[in-house]
Amino acid sequence: MLNQEIQTILENAGKTGWVVEPEAKKLLSLAGLNVPRFTWATGWDQALQFAHAIGYPVAVKVVSPDILHKSDVRGVMVGIDTDEKLSAAFHHFSTLRGFAGMVVEEMVSGVELIIGAKVDYQFGPVILLGIGGTGVEILRGYVFKNGAPGPKGSRNNDKKSQSPPAA
Repeated sequence: MLNQEIQTILENAGKTGWVVEPEAKKLLSLAGLNVPRFTWATGWDQALQFAHAIGYPVAVKVVSPDILHKSDVRGVMVGIDTDEKLSAAFHHFSTLRGFAGMVVEEMVSGVELIIGAKVDYQFGPVILLGIGGTGVEILRGYVFKNGAPGPKGSRNNDKKSQSPPAA
């Protein structure tokens, strides 16, 4: 399952310490998971062409290795339904620190998830799973699992949030 394309994405992430969203979506897709149709537009023409190809409305998100919380900088916009709104979003995102483009994706319904993994130098493998979007911070709906997953599960050094039942 760990092919050359996945290895390249992970190696490139080492430069910043994390995988930017379009690369994370690509990893999930390469692993066989469904993700919304999207493009990583580094220029206005790419954003416009993709929005026209899939049709409005679309969601857009800033891509920047310097921005961890997109909502703090108005880095996520949903329901973009005209070329003018798409242009305004692209212009706004291009003024943000570390701008490396924007994700343009189809609007879908469902539950947003946050997933993460790293090999910590003190704790070893650590996995994060929780409610995505702003829900991870507002609802505190997440769990960290410490230890490599396997047939017997992970070690018992888990940290769970005090999340509501929906989490």
